[in-house]
Amino acid sequence: MMMLKRGKAQGAMEFLMTYGWAILVVIIILSALYFLGVFSPKTVSACNIQAPFVCNDFIATDIGVTYSVGAKGINSATVTDMLINGQSCVNELNGIIINGNLNPNQIIQVSCRGINLNTKEKVSAEIVIDYDTKAGGLMHTIKGSGSGISEFATSHPPTIQLSSPSDDNQEVSVTPILSWEGNDLDDDELVYFVYLNGEIVDNCQSIPDQNCQLDSLWYGTDYNWYVIADDGDNQGQSEIWNFRTIPGISPTGLIFGWNGRISGDYIGELTGSLVGGVTIGGTDSIASDNIATDFDGTDDLIVFNGASGYFANTSYSISILARYDSGSFSGNPTTEKMLASTNEGGAGGNSFQLNVDSYSGRNRVRFSHAGANIEMNGVNKQMSFWTNQWHHFVITADVGAGSAKLYVDGVQEGSDNSIQPSIHLLNGGLRIGGRSTTPSVWNGALDEIFVWDRILSSSEVSDIYNLYA
Repeated sequence: MMMLKRGKAQGAMEFLMTYGWAILVVIIILSALYFLGVFSPKTVSACNIQAPFVCNDFIATDIGVTYSVGAKGINSATVTDMLINGQSCVNELNGIIINGNLNPNQIIQVSCRGINLNTKEKVSAEIVIDYDTKAGGLMHTIKGSGSGISEFATSHPPTIQLSSPSDDNQEVSVTPILSWEGNDLDDDELVYFVYLNGEIVDNCQSIPDQNCQLDSLWYGTDYNWYVIADDGDNQGQSEIWNFRTIPGISPTGLIFGWNGRISGDYIGELTGSLVGGVTIGGTDSIASDNIATDFDGTDDLIVFNGASGYFANTSYSISILARYDSGSFSGNPTTEKMLASTNEGGAGGNSFQLNVDSYSGRNRVRFSHAGANIEMNGVNKQMSFWTNQWHHFVITADVGAGSAKLYVDGVQEGSDNSIQPSIHLLNGGLRIGGRSTTPSVWNGALDEIFVWDRILSSSEVSDIYNLYA
């Protein structure tokens, strides 16, 4: 019995000694093959397209797909779309085609970007190309295929999400702040480029901030905007959003515009010269952007050379938003507080000017054109009306007919028919906030000064005032 057991043990040992090494080698080989991914084979990237096009390569990544394609004998060709796993890059996946215009005899890398694919995902794609040949000139459409396993991209383009103003907003200020959020998967530093109606915004290109202040848009106008982010290697573009500015200032006949936050005329593009240390945009306003310019009542003013011709021998309207801060109007017109003028110095003269003063115990608004001093009768307000209060003034003048009207806060306050159109105006430029010397300078804030080469109607004047009321 003992001999039988000993024989079985010896047989088992001999079996292990004979076949055990072979089994161990097989286990090692299988482990190595598993580690090398033999049992999880990758799909080799492949692409194919018919003549006259060639496809040299195809790759799918977590951020999109790319074809390396070219053509001979074509006149022009455009990649209009790509289908990724049956879905349109442009219409369903909200991606964009990059480098979609193909040139003859040149290999181009065309991509669908702005989409998200899972890594190690099987991808089946089609490229759609519209083209015409040099021989016939007829338009054709051709499709090519591409397939592979999506890889993790070595570099990722930034993404941008627009924030404000919201898409299709119909009540946006004419000086809005555009804002967005940018992200980069690779943690690269980003700079941004802002486009408005397809044109880059001068003060918002290559900026690190995620906001852009726009100056002086048109009232009641449709705009679209988008942002491009750049990380140094890749660019990403946001969606295109739309908005409409609030109604108000009519652009018809508008020839001059100053909004209290910049020194220049953003309509006629005249340059404003700052006098006396005036600081642009240094105080608040009741206009939509809440920014105005303060004048110190001593020597502050802004001069726009070349604008005085706006008031000569023609019909015109001027609108001014003003706040008087302190001080009296006493002393007859010698201490007049000038809102706007084309006169460099001295009272009266052949000039246009609009001022407030005190005369015979009455605080009045006085308008002068070409030597005719026109007091708008009925404007007699107490100092409580003026001090630290915003008011809206409009002058409409029909120089040919010799007539003018004054509106205060949307209401016609007076008129006159003694303008002399034959007298030439002084060419001192349009001077905002004064003439040139104390005491004929404004002590307070001015904003939203516009000039038209036509007469505004009473309803237009009322609409403008209602912007500020």
